[in-house]
Amino acid sequence: MNIISTNPNVMHWILYAKPWNCSKLWEKLKGAGSIARGHCDKWNQHSKPSAPKMDWITEEDRGEFLKMFPSLVKELKSDKMLYGHSDVAERFGKFLEHTVPHGKLLNSLTFVAFYKLIEDPARLTPQNVHLSMILGWCVQLLVTVFTVSDDMIDFSETRRGRRCWHLLEDVGMSAINDVMFVKSGIFSILRNHLRDHHCYLPTMELFQRYIGQLAMGQTNDTISMVKVDLLDQNTFNIDNYKATIKFKAGLLFSFPLHLAMHLSSKRDYKLLKQVDEIFIKIGSYFQSQNDFFDGFVDHSITGKHGTDIQEGKISWLILHAMLLASSTQKDILLQNYGKGHTKNKAAVLAVYKDLDLPKVYAQFEDDTYNELKYDIQMISETSVQTFCLKVLDSIYKRYMRQYHQQLSAQ
Repeated sequence: MNIISTNPNVMHWILYAKPWNCSKLWEKLKGAGSIARGHCDKWNQHSKPSAPKMDWITEEDRGEFLKMFPSLVKELKSDKMLYGHSDVAERFGKFLEHTVPHGKLLNSLTFVAFYKLIEDPARLTPQNVHLSMILGWCVQLLVTVFTVSDDMIDFSETRRGRRCWHLLEDVGMSAINDVMFVKSGIFSILRNHLRDHHCYLPTMELFQRYIGQLAMGQTNDTISMVKVDLLDQNTFNIDNYKATIKFKAGLLFSFPLHLAMHLSSKRDYKLLKQVDEIFIKIGSYFQSQNDFFDGFVDHSITGKHGTDIQEGKISWLILHAMLLASSTQKDILLQNYGKGHTKNKAAVLAVYKDLDLPKVYAQFEDDTYNELKYDIQMISETSVQTFCLKVLDSIYKRYMRQYHQQLSAQ
């Protein structure tokens, strides 16, 4: 029995498995790690995903933001109240350096840029801008909590072109504890830098609330994987999918806006409501892109191997395939979706291609973009309109040029 490929609900399985089963899973995981290491070294060298251009953040701000990360790692490693032991601190530092400061940093930089946009110019002192960047890294730590957990649940091999943390030698399932450290580190940073600030308590509560909501989205995503045998009985439906991606991805996009409003002196909750609704939609759109990439775009472009088909994930592709498929095609999907073997994945992808889902998705993407542009035009402040449009443009059709190049090369 291939435990890794046939048990998608891994976290639940580990918690309730008998000891001998846990031992078997551990051996499988270590084996997967040793196999992946040989391939991942090549990926780390050659598979650097290209990030979309984000012209709503200046290069100067991005550079200052990145320069701050080493000092933040040092701060967390030296926090004796949290960690206390040098060997633990060193391991945590390696974890942070491997998982946090990579990729687009989209959510964290959104926070920094939106704060600077809405804050009273007289209050944009070097100290306040510096504080906003510290909170930006807290946003990135929050993202890391869920990306590392997601990689373990999905048995992913790469993330942002790098080998997943849990597959590194001497890590394995202990990555669960590393995630706990990250979450603890967020509140340590908030305590160190915001204790006397007017937004300290609201910010603490905001992080706690969003951690719970994002976890709910992740859990709903995981629960859906074990119901793949009910595909043809509306278990995988559009409403369930929208709810899942709202809590899994949409709220991660809206969270920086709420945080920026807490930090700033501005209290325009009408504006926040307008922008919040748009960014939830942008985040949901971002997740639908990831769903498409998972099935069709090479990992050398995205930096992540797709596993949605094998794990039986509720995704944009399977939902639209079930809507468009003939009875024969539905039977093929039901027989193969959620199965771990490569031949099962190939059978599902063949149906996707027969249904011309890339063309269907391209139309969906254009329609979504135009709807979001219309919503953005309804925002009351022109400067915020411009900001939202730039964020949307930065992810619109991301990786699609590389995808078409991939097709041409085949």
